[in-house]
Amino acid sequence: MVCKPDIAPPYPAVVYNHGHLIDSAGLEGAARKGYDLRELCDALAQEGYLAFILLRQHGDGKGKKYIRKIIQEARQGLAAVKVRPDVDPERIALGGFSRGGFLTLTTATQGVDVAAAFMLAPGMTKPFHKALSRIDGIKAPMLAMIAKDDESDFLKNVSSLEGAANNSGKELKVHYYPSGGHDLFYDHTKYWPELIGFLNLHLDK
Repeated sequence: MVCKPDIAPPYPAVVYNHGHLIDSAGLEGAARKGYDLRELCDALAQEGYLAFILLRQHGDGKGKKYIRKIIQEARQGLAAVKVRPDVDPERIALGGFSRGGFLTLTTATQGVDVAAAFMLAPGMTKPFHKALSRIDGIKAPMLAMIAKDDESDFLKNVSSLEGAANNSGKELKVHYYPSGGHDLFYDHTKYWPELIGFLNLHLDK
């Protein structure tokens, strides 16, 4: 899913990995539950970013084989954006929510060259912690956001990310919302000022 801003290219870009709800309910089903990727795509474009939302082709799954497939897919999606003639390759942010937050971390640890990385309530606890062992590969400043009343596994991921970033000297800003649970990140308007401020800072907007 691609949304372009109403300005002349080359554009700064945001590559977004979606949450598990899209895998289980589909685009329309997720939108009915309040997680509308089209609204998110349009909102990023209105802020002046080319939005490139990766729609996973492997559906809902689990296990090492599935995880390897979606990690490869996420990296290929980022690579496709970097060679687009209408994108400034020096101003690309990588991000995602829940399962997409895990994919963001994993892709970033592989030494990819992005200007910023953000993770919204990152999920998949076991593989997330495995990816943290490679945090030295991250080149970009990071932002993590989560609600204080989210489930313990998601909170544990953010706490572990904080510890790993501190130990390795990586730049990480963490924003805790007082409430909202995991669903807080379905509606982009609830976290927009913090995210756009981070993107504008690191993508020179």
